[in-house]
Amino acid sequence: MIDMPSADCPGIAPPGRHLYTVGAAPLDTLEPGDIDTEFELVMQDLRDIVPGFDTRCRLLTKTCYRGKWPGFRTVPGSPVSHRTPVRGLFEVGDASCPRGFAGSMGAAKSAMLVRDDLCGAGLWARVGRSQAREA
Repeated sequence: MIDMPSADCPGIAPPGRHLYTVGAAPLDTLEPGDIDTEFELVMQDLRDIVPGFDTRCRLLTKTCYRGKWPGFRTVPGSPVSHRTPVRGLFEVGDASCPRGFAGSMGAAKSAMLVRDDLCGAGLWARVGRSQAREA
């Protein structure tokens, strides 16, 4: 996952530069792995994606989470549907985001999917009318 927070908040990077955050999860997150090897794999991916990475970019910090996932509720790549078997009951958050999303971006995407389901099924309009009657 690559994010560029300086696109929304330019003041967090020097003028003419950007701040990127990169997160990755090994495919088998339940087994302990060689962190240095995993880190080098991520770095190679970045070199493949970003032309001139080694000369144009600077690594500011490197962090490795161990144990339970503090940043993601589900393991990326193992999505849980936002829909449940109960009509009108939905899961929202990073635990129910589709593939390709994680963290806060995944939470926002799951909320958008629920909104689309509610609007498409006409449920949103019914909820709005009942709230208006109560007011």
